[in-house]
Amino acid sequence: MSIQVWNVEEGTVLACYEGHIGRLLCCQWNGLDPSEVITGGDDYSIHVWAVGDHPLVQGQLGR
Repeated sequence: MSIQVWNVEEGTVLACYEGHIGRLLCCQWNGLDPSEVITGGDDYSIHVWAVGDHPLVQGQLGR
């Protein structure tokens, strides 16, 4: 499962993360660290990832 962080004002993807197996069920910015996103999936896992550590690689943009 691929998760993308978008800048909605500019219409651009800031980062892309792959790590869940199956569907993504929830996504939330970390209230204590605004550079982190917390995701949960139907694979019974929770991932905390730093947006800056997962830059967009050409070809990952899905529409």
